[in-house]
Amino acid sequence: MTIRSRLILAFGIILLLAVVPTTMFTLRVAPFNIRLVENKNFEHSLENAITNAKNQEEKIIAMDALREYRQIAAVGGTIKQEFIRFSIILTCILFFGAMIIIFLSVGRITKPLKELTIATHKIASGKTSIHLKEGNSKEFNVLINAFNHMTFALHDTQNKLRIAERHTAWREMARMLAHEIKNPLTPIQLSTQRLREKYLQKSQDLPDVIDKTTKVISQEVDNFIHLVDKFSEFAHFPPPSPELVSINSIVHNSVALYANLPDVKFEESYDESIPSIMADPSQIKQALSNIIKNATESKDGNRIIQVTTKARHQEIEILITDNGKGISQEDLERLFHPYFTTKEQGSGLGLVITERIITEHSGKIDVSSKEGKGTTVSIKLPIKN
Repeated sequence: MTIRSRLILAFGIILLLAVVPTTMFTLRVAPFNIRLVENKNFEHSLENAITNAKNQEEKIIAMDALREYRQIAAVGGTIKQEFIRFSIILTCILFFGAMIIIFLSVGRITKPLKELTIATHKIASGKTSIHLKEGNSKEFNVLINAFNHMTFALHDTQNKLRIAERHTAWREMARMLAHEIKNPLTPIQLSTQRLREKYLQKSQDLPDVIDKTTKVISQEVDNFIHLVDKFSEFAHFPPPSPELVSINSIVHNSVALYANLPDVKFEESYDESIPSIMADPSQIKQALSNIIKNATESKDGNRIIQVTTKARHQEIEILITDNGKGISQEDLERLFHPYFTTKEQGSGLGLVITERIITEHSGKIDVSSKEGKGTTVSIKLPIKN
């Protein structure tokens, strides 16, 4: 039962307890006693008093009393009905008047509570910039002021946390980028030092050294360019442009990109009951391609990759399982960290971008793995987004 219903019921009970006794009391203490008028023995007593009067004065008094009694008796029934009708009307007026007051009072009480409830739901959904206006009730104004103070503090704290998170993220990315840049700088530095030594020594194999060192420098510069491109791609990644798409078709097209690789066998299983959903097809395809590419590189030769789709609990699950060498528990914990990679030529941004795509589609991505047995990547996307 809601607060409004409880208040109405309470006021109704109080009203009944007040009106009913008042009406009964009024009927019992009327300015005349109807029961006395309806008593025939009383009229007979007055007639006997006239007959047995000792003198003329007593007889006149008894006759006047009998005449007044008969006059009252003649209009008594009508008066009784009018009085009962008046009591019923008065009771109804009091009841409906009280109900109007109850509804107005309940509305004034429950309106601030309803506004607080709506504001609480908005805060739970992430909207902290909420300010409620004060009303006429001092008691509720104290609660509203406390709520506004809380939301202001929460909004301020949330902004500080966002700034701190951004700073932390950029510091981590700068640290990882510096680490990745340092790796190709070392062979470049060694190559230039060797080239300078051969030049100063006028070595006979100088042309051969120049050829080898320039190849190393060119290769490492290409790594630089690849790393910067990936960093730029991550920093300026566009938001999704959703449209109605078939997940099965996107998964199948992503698999087709790698279906012709040697020593790679795909085992595909699609749930045909999966409905179309709102998603960005190019971004979902990019995310799946990153995962499938990692699966094809999980080991050398005889690679079997199982790709499965299924619908369950208002969401679509995409499972990609390989029979590779697996991932250690330590590496699993850092798998989605920027610039973390176990590949020699990896940028460490592929899975980070994949996670970002899935998250922006209100989905989830999980990775489970056992060393020596393979890895399974699970992607879950909501059917209604």
